[in-house]
Amino acid sequence: MASPSLTFEVKRCEPELVVPAKPTPHEPKFLSDIDNQGGMRSNLTRTILFYKNNPSMKWKDPVKVIREALGRALIYYYPFAGRLKEGCDGKLVVDCNGEGVMFIEADADVTLDRLGLPVQPPFPFINEVLYNVPGSDGILGCPLLLIQVTRLLCGGFILAIRLNHTMRDMGCVYSLIQWGDGSSLKAGDLCKSPLGYAVELVKKAMSTMNAEYTTTLAVADLMLIRGRPSVHSKGNYIVLT
Repeated sequence: MASPSLTFEVKRCEPELVVPAKPTPHEPKFLSDIDNQGGMRSNLTRTILFYKNNPSMKWKDPVKVIREALGRALIYYYPFAGRLKEGCDGKLVVDCNGEGVMFIEADADVTLDRLGLPVQPPFPFINEVLYNVPGSDGILGCPLLLIQVTRLLCGGFILAIRLNHTMRDMGCVYSLIQWGDGSSLKAGDLCKSPLGYAVELVKKAMSTMNAEYTTTLAVADLMLIRGRPSVHSKGNYIVLT
């Protein structure tokens, strides 16, 4: 874990907007009742990914590669290059105007080893690797994504992403899942078991779900019935293996 007493300098270039590499549709995308919950209006989701030096990528600049890949990805995921607006009924609408995603190029005079391995939350240098551009962290009229790529002295880099609004329906499919036998599972038992055990549980639960089950427990329908209640999340820690 990185020591809070560690100091290093991060030199950032001026933020820029990365737009789709090709023309994309200019149209409104109306969000669902899940995305229109009150708690989502102030929901900033941060993701920080650390990459070690890869000798085979020695002559490739991660900033250039990610910037170009982002422009190409936005051709297909063009709503993320748009801006959120509020309709007359108070519901949010994505104005797919192609204005772009905010992108920051940076360099840090530190190695990944000095940051501590394995890197674990809470990460004390989040503001250095994910700069909060003044005026960019709102919901309405602001960029939906902010991405900062920070090169490290060791040849590795840090990819930091801030999503200004979860927009769950644009990235995930949500449904209410119960374990196959309907019983609950204690977190302690899950943590003590191998990863394959959790995978099998999820597969078993999904195999018991049918169209009638998912329709009956549709989260979007529940949000509509309840009048789009505010739902808040304290935070999540995701491990990619």
